[in-house]
Amino acid sequence: MNYLKQILKLLKPYRHLIIFSVLLSLLFATANVFIMPLIRDITREVANKNLVYFNNHMINAFLLFSIRTVSKSGNFYLMSKLNFLVMFDLRNLLFHKFQKLSLSYYTKNKTGDILTKLFIDVEKIKEALLLNLEHTLPNVLTIIAVIIYLFIIDWKLTILSISTIPFYILITSYFGEKIKKISKQAQRKMASITHIASESIANILVVKAFTMENHEIKKFKKENKKNYQANLMTARFNATMEPLISFLQFTLLAAIIWFGGYQIAKNNLSGPILISYFTGIFLLVEPIMLLAKVYTTTQSSLASAERIFKVLEEKETITNSKNARKLSSVQGNITFQNVSFFYDDDPDTKILDNINLETKKGEIVALVGLSGAGKSTFINLIPRFYDPSKGTIFLDGQDIKKTDLQSLRSQISIVPQESLLFRGTIKENISYGKIKASEKAIINAAKEANAWEFIEQMPGKLKSTIGDRGQKLSGGQRQRIAIARAIINNPKILILDEATSSLDSKSEKLVQEALQKLMQNRTTFVIAHRLSTIRNAHKIVFIEKGKIKEIGTHTELLKNDSHYAKLCELQFK
Repeated sequence: MNYLKQILKLLKPYRHLIIFSVLLSLLFATANVFIMPLIRDITREVANKNLVYFNNHMINAFLLFSIRTVSKSGNFYLMSKLNFLVMFDLRNLLFHKFQKLSLSYYTKNKTGDILTKLFIDVEKIKEALLLNLEHTLPNVLTIIAVIIYLFIIDWKLTILSISTIPFYILITSYFGEKIKKISKQAQRKMASITHIASESIANILVVKAFTMENHEIKKFKKENKKNYQANLMTARFNATMEPLISFLQFTLLAAIIWFGGYQIAKNNLSGPILISYFTGIFLLVEPIMLLAKVYTTTQSSLASAERIFKVLEEKETITNSKNARKLSSVQGNITFQNVSFFYDDDPDTKILDNINLETKKGEIVALVGLSGAGKSTFINLIPRFYDPSKGTIFLDGQDIKKTDLQSLRSQISIVPQESLLFRGTIKENISYGKIKASEKAIINAAKEANAWEFIEQMPGKLKSTIGDRGQKLSGGQRQRIAIARAIINNPKILILDEATSSLDSKSEKLVQEALQKLMQNRTTFVIAHRLSTIRNAHKIVFIEKGKIKEIGTHTELLKNDSHYAKLCELQFK
């Protein structure tokens, strides 16, 4: 019922369409009711060979079926429009939610599962909602109106007819629950398939480099087969349900023919009235079948609705606090005070443990340590990708949790280890964080990042497209575009995760020069992999198992038998 409330909330802005639909549905149901006496009169006039009245009734029949067709067509258009509007809103809501959820959500959930919810699950709901909107109201009204008229014609025949309805309900309820259960399995398998496909395509270079194409094909086929089996099971349930309903219909018709024929033989019923009654029964068959389809499709879509609304109800953990303050002028002084971090589902394993560190504006802090020491978590706390489990982080003496989130992040630029670029032009990628940047500002940022030289040589210059994730560019070119993107924001704080991938000597030099320019007069936290970066740092922080073991300059830490000295001996010997 909670899902129904959510859907009704989405329908609320479009009440005017629903009102028009109700009016058209009433018109459609009324037209269906008038078909029965019209058929009775036509049959009677044919039997009496009264061609004048017969022709009049045929004209009435044409008008009646025209009204029925127009009202049905109009209702279909309105409900289709309503369905598309609701799905437009739902998909926007879902994407908005995905953008607002913290990084922890993406850590816990597979990319394929997220994409399945955004596209396939929404389509499932769209299909079910369209059936509900198009068929439920007009067919329910038709069933009610026709049954009332059938009672007026012959209450005994009508009681006989409606005695089969509980069997319809029993059959559709039983198979509907089965289909709902199988649909949940099918959606999970579809999410798994989507994840395998997206992961394989994203890493196609690695797949081909290790000649693992056949391995990926087998893995995909295995999951795809499970999805096929789940869908086949749904088809089996539908294939069993529909013949049972057809058998019920045949039984009902046979009973009506027997009982009606018996009544005619006893002169209790006329032939035209029985034909009119049969018309009513045939008018009931399609609505009942459609409502059964609506029910089973709805049950099938409930698994998708559950997955989608679970996301929409997901708590956004990183949000603005009440009365969050916007930053006016930022110096760039960062202080970690008794900061610890652990994941909610594993509080006993501390990723960071009681971190205390004061960084003054313009300082370069090199974070050093073995893989898994907690360096990435450390830098992710500064822009509030995560919040500390304990302790406080201050920016210029102000708790960052009490700072407006957008205001905070606008003062920070990040250059990740892997240069993450978007499909599009060079201009769009450099100005990504500052979309309204002038072309002059973009060119200046490219020049500072040592990127303008190669950009200028490209046919389209700034308008050159770079392919998915920048595949048309070399590794060094991608890194310099990422640096230009960081420069254009003119941040006070810089977070840099140095790339470990080897570049040719020229690219290496250009990237290093660009980084040195970028770090000037900015508070910089860098996960350092190059000795040159570490030597230039004002402060080296050695982290081991989530704890700060040593702090000092390169020279200071090399003087004694420190953890840092041992690491230098291993990595830079």
